Amino acid sequence: MTEHYLNYVNGEWRDSADAIEIFEPATGKSLGTVPAMSHEDVDYVMNSAKKALPAWRALSYVERAAYLQKAADILYRDAEKIGSTLSKEIAKGLKSSIGEVTRTAEIVEYTAKVGVTLDGEVMEGGNFEAASKNKLAVVRREPVGLVLAISPFNYPVNLAGSKIAPALMGGNVVAFKPPTQGSISGLLLAKASPKLACQPASSTPLPAGVGLSATTSLNTRQSTSSTSPVPVLSARTSANWPGCGRLCWNLAARTRPSSWKTLTWT
Repeated sequence: MTEHYLNYVNGEWRDSADAIEIFEPATGKSLGTVPAMSHEDVDYVMNSAKKALPAWRALSYVERAAYLQKAADILYRDAEKIGSTLSKEIAKGLKSSIGEVTRTAEIVEYTAKVGVTLDGEVMEGGNFEAASKNKLAVVRREPVGLVLAISPFNYPVNLAGSKIAPALMGGNVVAFKPPTQGSISGLLLAKASPKLACQPASSTPLPAGVGLSATTSLNTRQSTSSTSPVPVLSARTSANWPGCGRLCWNLAARTRPSSWKTLTWT
């Protein structure tokens, strides 16, 4: 019997009423099933992330970096296990698949080390306005809220980590949507989050709702839309299907309050 994988939402593993079966392209063999989230499931993800934001953004850069470093350590340790599944799921060579997981660990580790150097800026008034020599301008880096990280099928782990790690380091919370053919590998990546709470060196568990996974059906328009009034920052790379980015933008534009701030990286 194949394994049924669950989504990690709000500090717990959750199932959905429907499921998607994932097959190995090379052999047609079933690799397992993942939840096909409903509108209600997606709303729960969004609301959980909203509640988790204050606690996560209140942490210092050093504290967030400690969590990311532990995640990197887990990915280094489980590179062969995740890479083996990745190889079967998207028909990529085993060596390349393991290398993808290792590179993801390196990205997460690099983000943790560089992230602690982030700081604001203080500018003297005379630098930006001649008549304000006695003023000081203080620039602070602030998180924008919820980041929706959508990874493509050809690099479901690496191009997820490259979005998730910087977003978390910046104090944002993340909802991760892996590709359908790549969902299992994406959920194995998500497993690095709850394990952090079990690490002896961790003084506090990873706050629930900070990192969430969301597997959906092939009907993207139906399954990824949410009616929850939660600010969303859509982060995507050019490797993704362009229509996906446009769809997310349009769905957000229909319901978002005027105070929402939406930004897309390409």
